[in-house]
Amino acid sequence: MTELPRVVRPEDLGLPRERAVNARGVLGALGTLAVLAVVVVLVGSVLTVRDVEPGYALAVGERDGREVVVVPSEHGAGASFVAAYDTTTGERLWRHRTGYRPWPLAAGTEHVILRDDDQLVVLDLADGSVVAEGDAVPGLDLPHGELNFWVGGDAVDPVEGVVYVSVHDGFPEERPDLVRALPVDGPPTAAPLTGRQAERWSCYVATADAGRPDGAPVVDGVVREGAAGVVVPDVCDRDPARAVDDELAPGSGVVATMTPERGAYGRSELVLTTADGAALHRVDDVSDVAAARTTPSGGAVLLVRTQLSALFGLTTRYDAVLVLVSPGGEVTEVGL
Repeated sequence: MTELPRVVRPEDLGLPRERAVNARGVLGALGTLAVLAVVVVLVGSVLTVRDVEPGYALAVGERDGREVVVVPSEHGAGASFVAAYDTTTGERLWRHRTGYRPWPLAAGTEHVILRDDDQLVVLDLADGSVVAEGDAVPGLDLPHGELNFWVGGDAVDPVEGVVYVSVHDGFPEERPDLVRALPVDGPPTAAPLTGRQAERWSCYVATADAGRPDGAPVVDGVVREGAAGVVVPDVCDRDPARAVDDELAPGSGVVATMTPERGAYGRSELVLTTADGAALHRVDDVSDVAAARTTPSGGAVLLVRTQLSALFGLTTRYDAVLVLVSPGGEVTEVGL
């Protein structure tokens, strides 16, 4: 019978004996690495998702038969955008990156006027392209070289269809000769005030809160029920303490309320109902309402900031949501 060759072990050759593989230890190490990989992926996904902050102003206009709302937003650190949406469908018509914290002032049928890096900018409402900006706006290229820096010195006058611009030092000026009127539509040329415009500007200086020239200040982020409102703030008929819901005119048939804050982060629900109390819509995890406005068609638009839990509740991230209410009560949510 043929003998099988003997297996030579390391110790037969005077070598150290091989250690047995600890399968349990290997599996444990692999499991630890897998857990660490999952944690890295989860943390990385949270850190790489940028917060989206809504701006605290909006403007509503109409272009080619479409009602359009123009809203600003901040994406992460230093990335500012302004975008236009169809108020009926929620379709985004255009979006452009801008300077720091754009602030829509007014929109018409041709243009939207906003503040961008504290300078005036006129955009084409159709595509968001720049029509004129800064001291290149005709009538604002003052011979003595002063720029129209903004320190709460703008006011929108829907009756006259203009934006009033203080051209002296940015603050509201009592002297009408230091103010220009820039039409929302038509050639974007700033002109000295007419007699009627001078009267209305003086009214603005006497009654308006210059800190929020858009007429839509947010009071503690609370939407109060039952307040009377206006379609567009009138420069000569304003209450400095106006809350967000004051911009929702009773004619829209929409009542907006905020539930009491809950949880460690103070989040609420924004509840939309009809005037007779019928439920329309609810937005969860709302941190605050940035801006709200009744639309000329009889609907409403609200720009809200939501605060969502992330990483198993260890942190949160912010998002901006545009809530569109049609005249018939249909509600569309659009994330910015």
